[in-house]
Amino acid sequence: MKRARLIIGDRHQLMAESIKGLVEPSYEVVETVFDFNSLPMAVQNQKPDVLVVDFSLFFNNGSNLMQVFKKKNFDI
Repeated sequence: MKRARLIIGDRHQLMAESIKGLVEPSYEVVETVFDFNSLPMAVQNQKPDVLVVDFSLFFNNGSNLMQVFKKKNFDI
């Protein structure tokens, strides 16, 4: 069975690596990003099935992420 593709977004490298270690048996981690500006491009390029993002560090709230994706015409 094909594993779902996942992007991890967190400003703290240690946290991102810890999450990656936990999810890799079940998911294919295709990219890890550490800043707000890298996330939309990573999503556009990698087209993941799942995002694991620390919203408290990247955005004021989850709706901001959706607004960024809609402005860039991402298929979400």
